Amino acid sequence: MNKKEYIQMATLLYRPKHSKDKNAIAWGLAMWDALTKAGYGDTLSKSKTKPKTRKSFDWYAKLEGKSKEYFDQFWSNWKEKKGRNEAASAWIKRGDMADREMQHLVYAASKFAATRAAIRAEGLTPIMAQGFINNRRDKDIERPCDVANDAMKAAQLEELRTLTGDLVHYQSLLDKEPDNKVYSDEVERIRKRIKTTKGLT
Repeated sequence: MNKKEYIQMATLLYRPKHSKDKNAIAWGLAMWDALTKAGYGDTLSKSKTKPKTRKSFDWYAKLEGKSKEYFDQFWSNWKEKKGRNEAASAWIKRGDMADREMQHLVYAASKFAATRAAIRAEGLTPIMAQGFINNRRDKDIERPCDVANDAMKAAQLEELRTLTGDLVHYQSLLDKEPDNKVYSDEVERIRKRIKTTKGLT
């Protein structure tokens, strides 16, 4: 019990015995002082202990080797210096990542950082690094090499279609004229070209 609670209680208890409120309060204060001197004062304030603050775990310190190198590159590209420890936690909990996956995270961080101002301009809150890693938002961002590879594959397929059509055409002509050297040479040339395009030579 603290002093305030004691005086309130004492005043209510002693009021009927005193004709005036001031007398009841004064009597309560005198009793409180006497109790305090005798060691029976504010027991509540002495017994109360401050709640222990929970120390956060240092996830960043757990990073090592290539994983730490790539995370440091990611964090540098992220450009927002809040939540590094939480981001490191998400990075570790994502599991053993191949170099390619970590490289893409590094690239995706820089691409997302470039859009952050526009997101805020729309009155929205950009995702934190921890959420970006946990929710695999890097998968939404294409790598330049993937775009280039897709373009190469599309061009390769288109060339193969053209060569296949040419091969069918000249083969049909050669079937009609087996001794025609122009047709036979063209068929041979197209077949070699198809092999090269497929990467077989």
